[in-house]
Amino acid sequence: MAEAIMDKCDATGNEHFKCFPNLLGMHFSGIIAHARYQISTGKIEGIDQKIKTLRRQG
Repeated sequence: MAEAIMDKCDATGNEHFKCFPNLLGMHFSGIIAHARYQISTGKIEGIDQKIKTLRRQG
């Protein structure tokens, strides 16, 4: 299915759509993982930002 989307984007000739297949290809495994398991990295990113803030304050 993703390959069909990529082919359609290439066929349009629009330069914005030509970049999309590369972007989709690079992130495809992460997109599928999120769709299957619905796990977000938001909490981890938030904790990481807290640690960085505490380091700067210290």
